[in-house]
Amino acid sequence: MKEKTSRAKSKGGVFKAFKFDFKKIIFPILLLIAVIVVFFNFSELKEIFRLFSGIKWYFLIFICISQLVNIYFQGATFQSVFKIMKVPPFRTFQIMKSMVTLLFLNFAIPSLSFAGNFWLLKKISRETKVREGKAIISIILEAVCYYIAIAILIVVAGYVLFKRVGKIDSSQMIAAAFFLVAIAIIFLI
Repeated sequence: MKEKTSRAKSKGGVFKAFKFDFKKIIFPILLLIAVIVVFFNFSELKEIFRLFSGIKWYFLIFICISQLVNIYFQGATFQSVFKIMKVPPFRTFQIMKSMVTLLFLNFAIPSLSFAGNFWLLKKISRETKVREGKAIISIILEAVCYYIAIAILIVVAGYVLFKRVGKIDSSQMIAAAFFLVAIAIIFLI
């Protein structure tokens, strides 16, 4: 009987210690990606440091506050989309933390924002027990809202620019035509 128990313990004991857990390896992989991005963009970091060293402190505070407002409104957009899609909402601070991660992934990994959105899709599916199809539609709806807001901003900026300049010559007309074509393409996508 004693032999049987010791065999059962040794059977799973050695291999159980070497169990591979994918969740424990995600952070080191993301950290490695971040270090690689920083390493390859080190000259850009020197330029950014030089730029920030010449900035006045109150302008730097304004930049930080505007970035926080941006993160808040991006999170509020997701909250509105979640309400429309009947996805259980996240708390405001929780969604803001998620937006920081989403922005980091979107800027660090050149994937046309798919990396951050895929991460958010998995987070929504895991934490709210919502089917992935509904989470995908939520993310697509947020992207549509984002591009509509950008298009409106571009139209307003173009109007103000052309209104302020006063007279419009041929080069400005060509720029305006390309601008309208770009907006049409954005809306068709």
